[in-house]
Amino acid sequence: MNYFNKHKIGVLVISRFNSRRLKNKASLRINKTSLTEILIKKLLKVVVKTNLVICSSKTNNNKKFYRSLGNKYKIKVFFGPELNVLKRIILCLEKFNFKYFVRVTGDNPLTDENSIIPMCKTHLNYKCDYTYNESLPRGMRVEIFSLTALKKNYKKVVDLNSTEYLSYFFKRKDLYKIKRKNFRKYFKQQNLLSISIDTKKDFSILKKFLKKKGSFEKKNLIYYLKKVKKLKDDVKAINFVSDKYDVRYISDKNNNRKHLILS
Repeated sequence: MNYFNKHKIGVLVISRFNSRRLKNKASLRINKTSLTEILIKKLLKVVVKTNLVICSSKTNNNKKFYRSLGNKYKIKVFFGPELNVLKRIILCLEKFNFKYFVRVTGDNPLTDENSIIPMCKTHLNYKCDYTYNESLPRGMRVEIFSLTALKKNYKKVVDLNSTEYLSYFFKRKDLYKIKRKNFRKYFKQQNLLSISIDTKKDFSILKKFLKKKGSFEKKNLIYYLKKVKKLKDDVKAINFVSDKYDVRYISDKNNNRKHLILS
């Protein structure tokens, strides 16, 4: 039995077609391959097909795109609530009988697939609710969650439509057993870089890198980003509430907490 089946681990590609900042981002192509397909092909180097799921929204304006990828690569496709991402994930995990899941977002086609199994091993060995990484550049990181932890405080979330920002709900040592898993750094501040595809400029940078290098080799990518992108400030704390989200639990509302400290 393979590692993912043995431990009932699902790898979920969280993606929706109707991106606001970069139109039709999921289907944008580099060398005739969409960003979503680039990501799937990378993940399948380490993840078995039976445990890889495209997890998208019911109100998606291009279900045909995701279904075609599911058919092509013989992987599962699941459609759930659009804004209540937490519910979408829980329903998906229950349907396919997964106890843990690796969260990969569709706007991160260069996710480091080689970090997945080490992250899972850390998560299971320490019996964590949530395991994350901050040493790799943004856009290369994955996160691991336990289904029991997802369900634990579901009814206590103030705004379920803010669960797109799932990390902010779980970086809480007061509520969950969490662990940070670090990987080798090629230079000290590489964690302040980003290869997440959010804008046309991000897409252009990725396109130039792949045309120049012709491969996804991690070291080359990190040094390329160092040359062409500015370092982003390391965020130490966030507001529980902003104009985009509300990541409070009812207990936070009651005790009037305003900030979440990120470790």
